[in-house]
Amino acid sequence: MLTMKRAGVAILIFVAGAIALVQSCGGDDGGSADTTPGGGDATGSYDAGIPFDAGAWDAGGISDSGGIADSGPPPDASTISVTIQNQEIPAGAAAVAIALSGDPQMVRVDPTAKYLYLADAAAGKVHALFKKSVQNTTSTDFPTPSDFSVNTASGVVAVTGGNSGKLGFLDPSKDNALDTIDVKEDAGDVKSRPALWDQTNAEVFVLNPNSNSVLVVESTPDPPVVTEIPVGARPIAIDFDKPNRKLIVVNAGDNTVSLIHRPDNAVQTVAVGAAPAAVRFSVVDGAAYVVNTAGNSVAKVDTAAGAVTETLQVGAAPAAIQIDSTKNMLYVANSGDNTVTTIKQGQPLSPAIQVGSKPVAVAIDEGVPIIFTANNGDGSVSIIDYWKNFEVHNFPLTGTGASKIAIDPDTGMLWILNAGNGTVTMVGGYKFDM
Repeated sequence: MLTMKRAGVAILIFVAGAIALVQSCGGDDGGSADTTPGGGDATGSYDAGIPFDAGAWDAGGISDSGGIADSGPPPDASTISVTIQNQEIPAGAAAVAIALSGDPQMVRVDPTAKYLYLADAAAGKVHALFKKSVQNTTSTDFPTPSDFSVNTASGVVAVTGGNSGKLGFLDPSKDNALDTIDVKEDAGDVKSRPALWDQTNAEVFVLNPNSNSVLVVESTPDPPVVTEIPVGARPIAIDFDKPNRKLIVVNAGDNTVSLIHRPDNAVQTVAVGAAPAAVRFSVVDGAAYVVNTAGNSVAKVDTAAGAVTETLQVGAAPAAIQIDSTKNMLYVANSGDNTVTTIKQGQPLSPAIQVGSKPVAVAIDEGVPIIFTANNGDGSVSIIDYWKNFEVHNFPLTGTGASKIAIDPDTGMLWILNAGNGTVTMVGGYKFDM
């Protein structure tokens, strides 16, 4: 067991109309974790959690019943309203629900800067939130934003525009100024256009499901150069084999993966399982792991050879996959039987881990042996100790229909998108003494 503590500090989370003061749970930053796969044995116990008080907005700033105040400006409550979830959260964490327009598409953390990005498709806005609180918020008009990809070398964030045919570039160093270009207009109601940076070559890859293609956008020329590459039917997920410079594109419409070699754009087509939905590339073994939702399996694809080398059976209706590249361990969220399958050194472990109802997203903080699932069926988040391979805790969210999850390794904050009621929930304060 891990002791979940916010070591040595008190965290102030400022919100419109309320404040939460989360005190330190005690302890120190000492100790270390065994990083040998299979060898960790963290001990301790969980703190019960600290409830917090909702305060009131006044002319002097934000204050709570204890008199703690901040004289800074309030957030822009006209674009984002925030309320406190007044209940106990594990380890003294604070939960804040951010109301959007009712059609939120994506939440992403920028690990290189201080911002978290929210795509509010119905309102046509991109929200950049100061990720250590929600006090400072920038909202920018952008048509039907659907996804983000962060260039960790430059900090520039690529924003895709659903079916609008737009691509935006947000620059945090310039107060999140957004430059927009036209990449391709398409008809149809396509809500998700994943994007991916090749930051070494300053290129952005954008999936285009309507025309069964990938758009390669070279961002350095002015104007940027856009190249369209045909792939399989209805591409929905993408990853990058950087050593071999191959794009890995999952095509849900014809149960294939397209391997695109850059820069000559030669395409290999590889048949995988039924209804592929997600992919992660492992730099450890040079394989792409493709989730097959209808096949209850994960296909292991040798990207250099362009072939499936193994099909791994997992739980029912797998929906998402995440990888810890340092240990070559993968975690598959199985939405059909409420489990997570751990794949260690290329083989599924048994038994699977029981989590909340209908897990559809998984996140990992590689700095600590913890993974998280967003559970769509019961509006909860599960916390798993992946050394011991069991669910550590399951707690409810303010919102409903949890569909996406992001973690900020710097602050230990979780951000969960709730498609059911159009909110994003912040659960903060996760730092781990081991």
